[in-house]
Amino acid sequence: MRSRRWRPIAGIVAASLASTSLAGAETVDELGNAGSVSAGSVARSTTTRCPRWPMTFSEQRTEGVLTEVSGIAGSRLRADHWWVHNDSGDSARAFLIDSTLAITAEVQLDGVFALDIEDIAIDAAGMVWLADVGDNLKIRPSVTLYGFAEVTSSRTVPVRRIEITYPDRAHDVETLMIDPRTGDGFLVDKRIPLGVAPVFRIPARMFATGGSVTVEDVGAIDVSGGGEIGPTAGDISPDGSTIVVKTLTTAFLWSRPRGMSIPEVLAAEPAAPCTIADAGSNEAIGFDREGRRLAALSEGIGTRLRTFTRSLG
Repeated sequence: MRSRRWRPIAGIVAASLASTSLAGAETVDELGNAGSVSAGSVARSTTTRCPRWPMTFSEQRTEGVLTEVSGIAGSRLRADHWWVHNDSGDSARAFLIDSTLAITAEVQLDGVFALDIEDIAIDAAGMVWLADVGDNLKIRPSVTLYGFAEVTSSRTVPVRRIEITYPDRAHDVETLMIDPRTGDGFLVDKRIPLGVAPVFRIPARMFATGGSVTVEDVGAIDVSGGGEIGPTAGDISPDGSTIVVKTLTTAFLWSRPRGMSIPEVLAAEPAAPCTIADAGSNEAIGFDREGRRLAALSEGIGTRLRTFTRSLG
């Protein structure tokens, strides 16, 4: 049975048109605390206090095998390390890099032929998941997630597979997020009619067992104002309290209270209350293992690692 949409598309578009950037304006959060919004984090809601995310660049730039980084996720085993992968055209592999972009481990996925790996995420059990979900022509009958237990040295690893079909038709997806509180996964469509990006849920049990599943259509988010191309990356912080979805121009952020599911948070406010407007034209974004920092990388040789550090000051 097809699930109910969170809000009609017309309602989301209307909410988007009504939202206003408030850089420098005073806002009040849900607890009644007053605060101001800096240029590093712009509010789209007058009821939310947005943290600042000041940005720094790495001195080093991508080189060598890091030719087209399309996904990034903070290592759970090593501080200041990130798992990354290349876009389509590379073999089925992932790289563990440090904050200087030096590769400290390379992992090959055993028995996997990759078509178009677009994102990477880590679940609460420490499994690293590569999302082979890209489909520019929207012709793939199914797509696949490949998971492996996180390691810290180079090797070939066995994988757990989740074969995914959509409830309606093929979708071009570049965003995988895994909720550390419930274990559910979420895929976000890149194609955005009227600025709306459909969202699909992968049940938590699939990450423990693998197998085949038809994902559930759980609604849509408003990414209008984020450019003509929809979400290219996303992540959920390791404590489950913050959601980020990024287009090529803007990072959209939601705060998640205890007791609310991801669909409930996004249904309550399809248009993200906060954004990072200077997030760069990156195809990859992810939280570090503490959830205090976001890292972003662009495709191509010679790009720098952007790091955004959460600050309420």
